Amino acid sequence: MKTRFLATMSHDIRTPLNGIIGMVNMGNQYADDPQMQQKIREKVMESLKYLVSLVNDVLGMNKLQSGDLKDSVEYYGQCHKIQSGG
Repeated sequence: MKTRFLATMSHDIRTPLNGIIGMVNMGNQYADDPQMQQKIREKVMESLKYLVSLVNDVLGMNKLQSGDLKDSVEYYGQCHKIQSGG
């Protein structure tokens, strides 16, 4: 099960990273095209958000397995109250 998980994670991490590399290279080719630069930045941001979400999911799963999730949920609730002014 661990081997399958690592294989899946390897693919799920490498795919957006390779996409980011490709988009940055593409951005270099379209340095004088502001519209294309904007599209490229949007795609890079989309890939980065996916990677952050993936890392957060893996870390959350690790906390769930170790029993630390309760503390994280309480911490999140406190942070959310502070950010929302409550």
